[in-house]
Amino acid sequence: MGKLKGGYKKIEKGTIDGYKKIEETVVGGYKKIEDKFVDKFLRNDDETIEEAKERIKKEQEELNTNLNHEVFGEYIYFFHSVSCFLCGFQVY
Repeated sequence: MGKLKGGYKKIEKGTIDGYKKIEETVVGGYKKIEDKFVDKFLRNDDETIEEAKERIKKEQEELNTNLNHEVFGEYIYFFHSVSCFLCGFQVY
């Protein structure tokens, strides 16, 4: 039984090591493409690629926050108004 258990461990290690190598290759290739895209199309003249990524991330977060307030804010007001109407409260 000891040899059999050791064989499974070798297969397990080989599978995990193979997966990690594929993952590193794919992620590394994606990051290279992403960096070239940011450098070519999104980076300002006075910033590095990393600074451009950080700026884009902040802009996207602000956009999402503003969009959520605009879209959901109206719905929240609407549902609040309806619930106040049903309960007999006056909406201001």
